[in-house]
Amino acid sequence: MMSKLPEIADLFTKLAFHVRRNSTSNAFEEEEEEGSYSRAISSLNQSLNFNKEAYSRVRVLDTALSLMCFKLPSVCDSTIEYLIQTIVAVLSSSISCKILPFSEEEEGSFIQIGSSISSVDSQNLIESCTDVIGSLQGRGMLSLKLLRAVLKVATSTSCYQSVSPSSTRVYEKSSNKRNNIFLKLHSFLPEETLGITRETPLRLLFWYLDPLTLKHDISRILEETVQRPFLFLKKELHERMAWRSIIICLVTSPAAFMEARALFHNWFLVTGLASILELCTGIVSSALDALSRPMSWGLSMELGLKLPFSHAYFPSTLHKLLVKLTGPLSCESFLDLVHLVMGPVAKTKKHVDPIHTSYDIFRKTAAKATIVDHKSTWGMLMDFPAWFYFAAMLLFCGERGDIYPLKCKPGAIETEGTDDVQLHYAAARYLAWILSPINENHSDILLGCVTEISSSWTLKHKEAAQSRSCSNTCNNNTVGRWTKLKKLKSEEENTKEHIVLGVEHWLKDFHGCYVKYYNKIETTHVGSSVPNLLFRRILLGILIGCSRYLDEKGYDLLLHYAATGEILGLREAHYTRMKNVKLKSRGCDSEDWTKVSEERDERKGFIAGASLVFDLFDTIEDMSVSMFECEDNQRDFICWGKGKAGKYLVKCIKKLLELRSDEDEGRLVMLMDLNRRLARWMHQGREIFEGCEAFNNVFSDLNRTISSLHNKQV
Repeated sequence: MMSKLPEIADLFTKLAFHVRRNSTSNAFEEEEEEGSYSRAISSLNQSLNFNKEAYSRVRVLDTALSLMCFKLPSVCDSTIEYLIQTIVAVLSSSISCKILPFSEEEEGSFIQIGSSISSVDSQNLIESCTDVIGSLQGRGMLSLKLLRAVLKVATSTSCYQSVSPSSTRVYEKSSNKRNNIFLKLHSFLPEETLGITRETPLRLLFWYLDPLTLKHDISRILEETVQRPFLFLKKELHERMAWRSIIICLVTSPAAFMEARALFHNWFLVTGLASILELCTGIVSSALDALSRPMSWGLSMELGLKLPFSHAYFPSTLHKLLVKLTGPLSCESFLDLVHLVMGPVAKTKKHVDPIHTSYDIFRKTAAKATIVDHKSTWGMLMDFPAWFYFAAMLLFCGERGDIYPLKCKPGAIETEGTDDVQLHYAAARYLAWILSPINENHSDILLGCVTEISSSWTLKHKEAAQSRSCSNTCNNNTVGRWTKLKKLKSEEENTKEHIVLGVEHWLKDFHGCYVKYYNKIETTHVGSSVPNLLFRRILLGILIGCSRYLDEKGYDLLLHYAATGEILGLREAHYTRMKNVKLKSRGCDSEDWTKVSEERDERKGFIAGASLVFDLFDTIEDMSVSMFECEDNQRDFICWGKGKAGKYLVKCIKKLLELRSDEDEGRLVMLMDLNRRLARWMHQGREIFEGCEAFNNVFSDLNRTISSLHNKQV
């Protein structure tokens, strides 16, 4: 069997010739009459046999084909098919495992595993394949077979000419030319290719040959998720065939998974974008789900049994940490996690001044605390945000009995041998270390800051509870209820206003904590926007597990700050002040004031707010499964949160419908995604919850706007 490059190149030359000839055969067939088929077949046979002496021997074939009335396109198709099968067989035969002797001057033998075609020759082979395979588009499996055969040869070649010590020579690679060839060849890969058969996925072969194609594939997903913020990522990764193909390739190759995770991690450190963090955690979650349920992702049982265990996809030194992070949420597990990451928690009820504590609690993981790459403990914790929210929930709940009024799993909240002070301190330590993993001094300062703001929140929480209790007592003891109704309503409104003002002042203190301490933090390894995002996300723990005494305005303040980093009241005052300053500088009336930049900022804020609510409840849904045994309790837990965040979500959607955009096409796609995401959110937990009636009008307005935009495009 031939395996030299000139012989294979000759086959590619013939294939290219017949592909070009077949493209013109249809026009040729229409012009020729029935009696001219013999000339067409004779011309085809002449092209098959470049040697004229050999052609004289096959005149009988000319006559036979002419008598059978074979048409030129069908003969060309058959020729192309058999040429491709021949090339595939030749390329496959070049891959083998042999025992070969050394040169005559040297004794012994060596094992040759892979292709007999050299690395340089394989690049020429890929270049020839790129020129041909573009013309084979539309031929289905034939082009895929040829593409797979060429890629398998390329992945099986060696960079060395010989293993002989005296004649070893490394082939030099032309990286730019090589990358361009692979990118062009990668463009021929079908989007629907799943690669779930026994063969190695084509996409995975591309990733091995050129890592830039891996970056290209995941960048395309990231680009679309940024442009479409309301995509339900978990569903898209599972149901969209092109994205599922990427997940399956990541699952079948732990090395590719770690490379993709490293790319996301580095991008997040540089930009601090929430969309990158959400996509990274979504891909990690989908990959772990595919490992646990391979058949639901389209993998065969045979292939599913061959997949490695989950610890093969993460650094080997963090195996114990992975076991904890993928386990159930509970106070006991959380204390074990803090102990594993930062050392033991002091079991004391006395207040610990973290600024003056020694650094002994960080000694065991000092090396890890100064590194924030994808192989670090910090990088691993970022892939499992449920524990971050669980820590925030424990920090702000006050007492464990205030976390949620339903019964959790045994050990989820109640833990023997621990008290509330110990849990609060562990939660504060965990959050402070996540916010500042590099500088130990700053982490200690943040520990004191987080402890202080949590104590301040608990105090305001109790004051709100006492105000509500006094109001209820007055209502029960009131004589002449109807005569004093206005007075009672006034007192209730004053109580609500007091609570809202308290939350607003507390948010100012919370924001001041960030401004005060993060201006001092060095951003050599962690971008300044990263701690800003994480610091704001602490507030979501209040929404998840406590703050039953807040009203809708209080929830609006918390959610809006978590989404945008802005306090609603201060933001409106800021825009009014900036507007007046610009009006004076321009010497114009209020009618001349343009609201383009303001509306653009508002639009971004409401998109971020609605997206935050959707993503948060996907996390809450996962947390509920881990925290509650009974499905009814899981649904009630989700509904409890929906009742608190629903009104803010309604406001965000209404504002998005009111604000107009010049890009009708992009707005239509966004609103359609919003409609689907909102419908799913309504079905999370229970469909009937506090404030669910308001969503009927929202759905009507949303559908009306979508129809209007669709009619404009039609």
